[in-house]
Amino acid sequence: MNYIENNLDEQVTLTEISALLSRDPKYVGKLFRAEVGMSFKEYCLQKKIDNAKHLLLFSDKTINEISVELAYSSQSHFSMVFKKSTGITPYDYRCKRVYYTY
Repeated sequence: MNYIENNLDEQVTLTEISALLSRDPKYVGKLFRAEVGMSFKEYCLQKKIDNAKHLLLFSDKTINEISVELAYSSQSHFSMVFKKSTGITPYDYRCKRVYYTY
């Protein structure tokens, strides 16, 4: 989990983590789900979305810069994933920043 959090700027894969642990990817995936309560992919997505939310509210980085920082292939792909996960676009989420300044 620490490796994932420290490498959000990369496309971390279960195969990569499994190689670091010298274990089979299927085994690591099952162990991860049992320990964390969600799949490896879901966890990575949640961490990226959490980081994106923080950057959208507390930085002046553009949405494109944030998508690049979080290793998305394009801003449109990032926006689609963000909206699917949160129900709101990154732009609209950033506009909520006004409500958090009081």
